[in-house]
Amino acid sequence: MARGIDKDTLWSAVEREHARAHPKEPSPGAVDDGTSAHGQPPPDAPPAPVIEASAPAAQADGQAQPVPAPVDLEVVEPSEPPESDDAAIARLAAMRPIDYDRVRRQEAEALGVTVQALDAEVRAARPRQAPDADDRSPFADPVPWPDPVDPAELLDQIARTIRRFVVMGPEAVDTASLWTPQTYLTDCFDIAPILADTSTEPGSGKTTLLSTLARLCHRPLLASHASPSSIFRAVERWQPTLILDEGDTFLRQNPELHGLLNAGHGRGGFVLRTVARDDDFEPRAFDVFGPKLVSGNALRQHLPGTTLTRCIIIDMHRRRPNEPVERLREADPATFERIKSKLARFKLDYAEQLRSARPTLPDELSDRAQDNWAPLFAIAECAGPEWVERATKAALKLSGADKMPASIGNQLLADIRLVFAERSGDRISTVELLEALAKDAERPWATFDDGERMTPRQLAQLLGAYGIRSKTVRLTEDYTPKGFLFKQFTDAFERYLPPIPAARAEGDDDDLADGEPEQEFFRIDPLGSAPSGEAGDDWPPPEDDYV
Repeated sequence: MARGIDKDTLWSAVEREHARAHPKEPSPGAVDDGTSAHGQPPPDAPPAPVIEASAPAAQADGQAQPVPAPVDLEVVEPSEPPESDDAAIARLAAMRPIDYDRVRRQEAEALGVTVQALDAEVRAARPRQAPDADDRSPFADPVPWPDPVDPAELLDQIARTIRRFVVMGPEAVDTASLWTPQTYLTDCFDIAPILADTSTEPGSGKTTLLSTLARLCHRPLLASHASPSSIFRAVERWQPTLILDEGDTFLRQNPELHGLLNAGHGRGGFVLRTVARDDDFEPRAFDVFGPKLVSGNALRQHLPGTTLTRCIIIDMHRRRPNEPVERLREADPATFERIKSKLARFKLDYAEQLRSARPTLPDELSDRAQDNWAPLFAIAECAGPEWVERATKAALKLSGADKMPASIGNQLLADIRLVFAERSGDRISTVELLEALAKDAERPWATFDDGERMTPRQLAQLLGAYGIRSKTVRLTEDYTPKGFLFKQFTDAFERYLPPIPAARAEGDDDDLADGEPEQEFFRIDPLGSAPSGEAGDDWPPPEDDYV
């Protein structure tokens, strides 16, 4: 608006100019207002003032300057605010992939980003696709038994069924019987122990046991010839009981499955892989927690120690000719269906109790072995004292300290402890220790160095992992070689080895020849006193002299 011009005056001029440019016929009966028929003033009317908006409003003499009226005014609608980046991404993410592909380059240019950056944002904004509606589970879950079941009777029935088709010791049968309900109750526990049946020779009933348990356990998935990628996805989607036959061969050909077995032992375990998504790859964590059964020859030699410690191992043996069994292929399927139905009912009735269970476990078991047996003991407690006792016997028989796989370092510590137990002193030179270790031809030390006896350097490397290093020790007044003191080993013995018995267990002398005295294991006092049972005249030895 020009300075010095009243708004009403300016608007009146605009209206007059508009009326002049767009005359309209007077309606009938219109009142004469002093203008012509075409809306123009009569010839004798004074001329309309000319208003010029661009001129100054007043001159020095105070008179307003004429301003030409605008010709015509165009009404402009208010424009919409520009689309935000988030709104553009959401709009593009809602498109079909084919439609988005047609416009992705133009949209990227409009947003001022690269096509790759736009693709990544759109991909992240798209919702994850749900499984196909027709992607049904291959498993038919059993209908729960209509009446409550007695847990002890159910476990007895499972044990009888296993013994019908497989020859095993009572502890092995009880272990398999307790492991089977655990497959239905994995969501109640934080550990899913791997059941491994193995033998030194084929034809020992491994596959028969595997097939029997597959007919009883929850959602059995026999995946011995499947690809690792399909196994990851199947375990996550269907939460089955994974069954691997010929595990010695299959796992050797697919070493990445060791990670699946190890990670699936504890709740929350997953394996990380990359999967294709649109035209890119992204990391994906596959949940592989769940029960697993592995069968194979000599699994202790073929499975790594990290996997063996997560297993409950059943050793199978060939049956004698006088040990008859029924043919599994001739068994009535209804037998297994009834047991599965009762197991489903057992889950309904006891799931809450098992989620909060804190079973009492034998102290003789290692920490990892207690983890493996905790779900089985929780199930045994539901069945009563008899099954708790049976579970205890089975755990000590199958997973006692003497059954746990020992590393080469643990084997060395155990043999060094025996060397000290057979000596009458609390110190030994490195040379004497190596000679004592090499005396037993069945132990690895005599051929440890490519068929030769273990070297001092190799001994130092193995013991160094436990913080044990040789030092100068005084054996006699004039002999101070490199060697070890017993007290250097006491911490490692207590941490990594089971307690050594004071004497051979009563009744465990069947392997002694007639008249052979029973061997006594001596307890060495780390303070330097004589070992019990053998007090030497020259005890104690001279004071330590080492650098």
